[in-house]
Amino acid sequence: MRGIFFYVSFLPFLISAQVRGVILDAENGHPVSFASISWDEGNGIIAAYDGKFELPTTFSREFIHLSCIGYQSDTILVRDQFLTVKLIPKAIQLSPLVIAHGRIILERLGADKKNTSSSFGAIEGFQVANYIPHPDPSKKYHVKNILYSVKGGISGAEETKPKNSFFRARIYELGGDGLPGKDLLEGNLVITPDSNKGWISVDISRYGLVMPTKGFFVAMEWIEGTPSAVWKPHVDGVKTKMVDYGHSIRMHEPLDQGVKFWTYVKGKSKEGFERTWRDYNATVPDNWPIKGKVAGIAIEVFEL
Repeated sequence: MRGIFFYVSFLPFLISAQVRGVILDAENGHPVSFASISWDEGNGIIAAYDGKFELPTTFSREFIHLSCIGYQSDTILVRDQFLTVKLIPKAIQLSPLVIAHGRIILERLGADKKNTSSSFGAIEGFQVANYIPHPDPSKKYHVKNILYSVKGGISGAEETKPKNSFFRARIYELGGDGLPGKDLLEGNLVITPDSNKGWISVDISRYGLVMPTKGFFVAMEWIEGTPSAVWKPHVDGVKTKMVDYGHSIRMHEPLDQGVKFWTYVKGKSKEGFERTWRDYNATVPDNWPIKGKVAGIAIEVFEL
C-alpha cells in the first residue's frame, strides 16, 4: 500500500518542476518549427525553430494542445519533465499543372510596388493580412508567388537587428462571416528573410493553389521569439517603451479599392489586444498616418 502512495505523491512533483520538450515530425523525425502549444483560452506559447519548447514555471494543467499548419493537432497528458511529441503530417494533394510552351505572364494583385508610409511593428503571434478579391471570377488563376515588403525594425527603433528573424506565410479562405476562414496553405511555410528591407518573394507554385472566386486573405505571421528592436511609441501622449519582433511590414497603397487590410492578435496583453480578426481601416481613427493603406503584401498569379 505504501508503494502505491509513493507513486501518487511523486507525480505532482514531476509536474510541478519546469516542463521542457521537443516537437518532431512523426514520419521523418525532423523538428517541427514554430508549432503552437496551448492549455487555456488565450494562454500558450510558440515552439522554437528547432521544435524545442519550455512551459512557464507557473504551468499547472494536466494537458496541452499542440497544433501546426500541415500537421494533425494533438492533445497530450503532461506527466514527465521532458516531453517528446510527434505530430503526424497531413496528406497534401497537389493539383497537377500542365504548362504549355511559351512564357507565363504574371499578374500582380494586392499592394502596389511603391512604398507610401511607415512600417507596421508587431508582437509574437501577431498577423497582418490583405483581403485580395478575385479580379475576374470567370477566369482560373494559379498563385505563383507571395510578395512581402519588409523593413528591419520599425521607424524610430533604438535597435534594428532582425537577424535570424522568422515569419510564417499564411493564406486563408473568405469565411461565411467575412473573416478569414480555414487555411489554404497546408504546409508550415516559415520564411527567413535574407535582406533587412525590400520585397521578399516566396514561391508557392508547388502547392498548386487556385485562387478562389471569392478571393482570399494573404497574411504574414510573426513567430520569432527573440526581440529584435525596441521602440517608443506615443500612447495617449506618453512615450512608452515596447518590443518589436523581427522584420516589420511596410505599408502601401492598394492596387485597387477591393483590397482591405486586416490584423489579428492571439491572446490578450496590457495594450488591450483581443483574440480576433479586425478590419484595420474600419477601427482606427481617421487621423492615423496609415489610414487607407494596406500591408505590403501582394501575390503574383497566372492564368492557364
